[in-house]
Amino acid sequence: MGVHPFGDPSTFDDFERVDLAIDSREFHDYAAQWTPDRIRFYVDERLVREVAQSPAYPMQLMLNIYEFAQGSSLASPADAYPKEFAVDWFRAWRPR
Repeated sequence: MGVHPFGDPSTFDDFERVDLAIDSREFHDYAAQWTPDRIRFYVDERLVREVAQSPAYPMQLMLNIYEFAQGSSLASPADAYPKEFAVDWFRAWRPR
């Protein structure tokens, strides 16, 4: 979670792997709150990361899920590919 500058000299790379104690097979609420001075990232209404910068132009939300190996390199039948990451719904709004 975080911010990549992508050629913007006014921002700096502030991106971090955040491990969450959730079952990623279940639906969860993911949110990002952009303010003029920071971005806050939430999962299930719980603040999980805060970045003390905020680009001053339109942004995009990229929601991904990553799988990190936990020891064994042998895949079980439950680890077979392709896998699916379903999004139940998405909502965005701009404060007045």
